[in-house]
Amino acid sequence: MTTQLTKPFQRKELSEFQRSEIIGAWKCDFSERNISDKLGYPKSTVHDVIVAYKNGFETLPPRTGRPPILTERDSRHLIQTLNKNRRTNINELH
Repeated sequence: MTTQLTKPFQRKELSEFQRSEIIGAWKCDFSERNISDKLGYPKSTVHDVIVAYKNGFETLPPRTGRPPILTERDSRHLIQTLNKNRRTNINELH
């Protein structure tokens, strides 16, 4: 009886090394299904990485998402204010 020792890769970005493993296997004429079975990645992920590589992307473009609430300048100002007076409460900061 064999057990699969792969971890689920739900909603995690692949590292550069993981992407290069997939591309390297694909360049050695392994099928997407074989790459998926051997490396333990979902077939759709393997397909997406290969298609992105064919289209000229070494890495996938960053995901879109909610923009940060604080700008870099706001973050610096907040840290500066906290360092001046560490007993400042949240209402005063707001």
